[in-house]
Amino acid sequence: MQIEKVETQPAVANVLADAKSGAKLPGYYLQTELAEMLDKSQATLWRWEKRGYGPPVTKIGNLVCYKISSVEKWLASLERRPQDQRGRKRTTRRGRPTGTRARAAEAARAAN
Repeated sequence: MQIEKVETQPAVANVLADAKSGAKLPGYYLQTELAEMLDKSQATLWRWEKRGYGPPVTKIGNLVCYKISSVEKWLASLERRPQDQRGRKRTTRRGRPTGTRARAAEAARAAN
């Protein structure tokens, strides 16, 4: 009597086999691809996952994937607007200028 191996989830098995053979999963980055794009190691991505940082992870068996739209959202969340400091004078809480030159100018005004 021979026992036949039955696949319970053929779709997942096919995706896993395709991905391991190097075929591209539509809509996903493989961990190696994302690591290369971000110029980080796969170990860094794994560490980020364990710490709850980085893009959400999709696991299919031992295969780690990242949904492209999730990666884009995560990258967008890291964006910061630069603070425009040009043309603004630095002041203290009371509105007085800061720095040595400012103090010298203030002392000169007080002397007059």
